[in-house]
Amino acid sequence: GPSALVFLLTVAITRYVSLGSILATVTTPLWAWLLYRQQADFVQIVVALACGAILVVGKHAPNIQRLLAGRESKLGARADAST
Repeated sequence: GPSALVFLLTVAITRYVSLGSILATVTTPLWAWLLYRQQADFVQIVVALACGAILVVGKHAPNIQRLLAGRESKLGARADAST
């Protein structure tokens, strides 16, 4: 789906898997709203996905801090043995 595309493009461009996961999760409620807004229960779907996105972003807090500090590992980068 569209969120998988967001994930793949983000990782392909930045090589940050955590950033891809965060952006895919955060955009999922938007995609759901765009794709399912004609259904009667779309509000419940979007709210449930938004709650899930909040939980996932909360679990990624250490990754977000490392991203902002420029210390997050990139896909394919060698692990630094000194850390």
